[in-house]
Amino acid sequence: MAETFVIRITHDLEPATWTVLDEYGRPLGSENTGSISAAAAAAGDRPVLLLVPGLDVLLMHTNLPVKGRSRQLKMVPFSLEEGLAADVETLHFALGETTGTGDIPVAVTEKSLLLHWLAQLKAANLRPTKIFSDAEGVPDTPSTLTVLVDAGRVYLKPAGEQPVTLDGVNLVEALGLSLSEDQYAQTHVLVYGDAGHLGPYKDFLIQLRDKVAGLDVQVLGDGVLQRLGATLLADTGIDLLQGELAPQSDWLGLLKPWRVAATLAAALVVVALLNLGIDYWSLQRRTDALEAVVGETCGQVFPGSTPQSCSRQVNDLLVVRGGSNAAPAQPFLPTLAAVGSALTDKSRLQALDYRSGVTNLRVLAPDVATLDGIQRAIASSGSIEVDIQSANPVDGGVEGRLQVRGRGQ
Repeated sequence: MAETFVIRITHDLEPATWTVLDEYGRPLGSENTGSISAAAAAAGDRPVLLLVPGLDVLLMHTNLPVKGRSRQLKMVPFSLEEGLAADVETLHFALGETTGTGDIPVAVTEKSLLLHWLAQLKAANLRPTKIFSDAEGVPDTPSTLTVLVDAGRVYLKPAGEQPVTLDGVNLVEALGLSLSEDQYAQTHVLVYGDAGHLGPYKDFLIQLRDKVAGLDVQVLGDGVLQRLGATLLADTGIDLLQGELAPQSDWLGLLKPWRVAATLAAALVVVALLNLGIDYWSLQRRTDALEAVVGETCGQVFPGSTPQSCSRQVNDLLVVRGGSNAAPAQPFLPTLAAVGSALTDKSRLQALDYRSGVTNLRVLAPDVATLDGIQRAIASSGSIEVDIQSANPVDGGVEGRLQVRGRGQ
């Protein structure tokens, strides 16, 4: 099961809150509060999702005439420069996915502050894989104004728009700033918060239900962080780790989980190569033995000839003896090759006679089973038929007489 360590920091970094979520955004434990060092110890080897204060991240939209993320990142500071109070050289910009209208969501934060957070986290051995504004963890609910009430802050998320973080205001004031009196009756409102934060607004929420088009209240029993983290696990926000802060590929880290599998695969390759080598060596030995048989037989038939000249002489001789048919029904040399391959170390060829495409063999084998194996091995080429004419017990085994001829002959 994939697990993600979600940590939320303050402007001053501490105190931090953290929890662990499964791949579906469900908490695997309670929400904890403490120091960065304590959070790092709790994170272990899990990927870290960092939430930074929404008050420190400005969320905007822009429209850029260029394509490609790297080119857009270079242009976006100049496209937003007039709407920013600070020098763009001191700011860090990150882009979201282009919307259907062509707008590009942009997150802007103070570069030195972001670098300070990252340095302190690195010193504590805590390296986030993604960084989001905590405001983007408020769910985007269709046709609904989504509100999240937290300690001293209220987050507002109109459907399809960027979230707004209000500090130092209560829920009543936040809704008063967001909605006019005429808009209350046309607006559906969804309110999130834990029991402690929503408790003071019990009477107000009862009155609000009669003013708005619809009201849902979700009490977060597992804490606010679980709701924010679950939303951002779906990659709906703008990851601040872009541009010069984009993480470098850790190839060794990526390969580490596959190290055992790679070792086993390499071992299998080595074993396969060894088996191929053994098979080649075995085939080479059989080839050498067959060439020796052919050479010995050629020497007996044509004294002083080489295997190559013997082949030509045998074929010439068979053509002459074959009369007008020129080629015999079963050529001699393929038959000889099949016989040589079929003989084992425990069997011996005692006599061979070839006439009119038919070869008669006399073979000494240790037993009938070996003789039968020789018969099947010769016939395995598919173009040869082999019959055992007789099998007589003799000293040292069984003397078999075999007749070899072309199939259908």
